[in-house]
Amino acid sequence: MKKGIKKVAMWLILLIIFIMVISAISGNMYKKMSYSELLTNIQNEKVESIQIGDDNKTASVKLKDDDVEKTVTIPSI
Repeated sequence: MKKGIKKVAMWLILLIIFIMVISAISGNMYKKMSYSELLTNIQNEKVESIQIGDDNKTASVKLKDDDVEKTVTIPSI
């Protein structure tokens, strides 16, 4: 009987870890924006603010209708 409980506990722990990993991955997807999306949002006047990173390779973008700050990778010219 103890082996059955240990097996169930192990599967529950694995399920919890799996859910946490999926949650972390999907959470990061909502924080990224492509450069073309940024240009479209600028043209449609949906951008509230843009801050260029110190490395000049990334930007933090705040949209008017979104509370989440997005990260954009700026292509090299």
